[in-house]
Amino acid sequence: MNRTSEQAFENAIADVLLASGFQRHYSKDFDRENAIFDKEAITFIQATQKQIWDKLEVLHGDKTGERIIAALCKWMDEHGALNTLRHGFKCYGKAIRIAFFKPAHGLNPELESRYAANILGITRQLYFSPKTKESLNVTLSINGIPVIEVSSQVEAIAQAAQANPIDKFQLVFGQELESLFIERMELNEDLFARYMNDPEFKELVSQWLGQQVYARIPKNISYRPQKKSKKGIT
Repeated sequence: MNRTSEQAFENAIADVLLASGFQRHYSKDFDRENAIFDKEAITFIQATQKQIWDKLEVLHGDKTGERIIAALCKWMDEHGALNTLRHGFKCYGKAIRIAFFKPAHGLNPELESRYAANILGITRQLYFSPKTKESLNVTLSINGIPVIEVSSQVEAIAQAAQANPIDKFQLVFGQELESLFIERMELNEDLFARYMNDPEFKELVSQWLGQQVYARIPKNISYRPQKKSKKGIT
């Protein structure tokens, strides 16, 4: 894909998500060794589980954040990031959550407050390897943990935006959006179930987000597929 076209799409996605409550995270703040935005993880835990933090701080003092991140990363290595996001981890005998999902009802203000405290992040050009210069174009994270790399949808959506009027573009965009929901359905079962089973909600999300993306992608940039040669992409 023409890199200018790809960047235009990435800009559109970033603009929409930032306007919807996502925070911009920078690659320079990413701990490549542990694959985490440690400051965001610590901020979330301090804000939602202060009592546990205070108890650990009595034992570890100014090393508390460092010890928690070490325990979190070790737990993810052993149990996986998705399992850890869903069920939490343990640090020196204390059970800690690294994400709170939407409560089944709104009768518990504390759970609602913790759910609202989730830090959703977007990072452009995330350099993730401690040994190479490999990077991911657009990465989404929750409380410092990368969860979705959306570049796989870039080519189809950007090409469709440049080649079609809005009504036909919406068909392609809806398919790609549904694919993304399906791939990540375990991360937020409530949202996945509603998107797939509530036609009005599905249409609202797909149409609104599609319109925002379509409006931000320049239509005067010609699409030129990349060709692979023996030397790589040309």
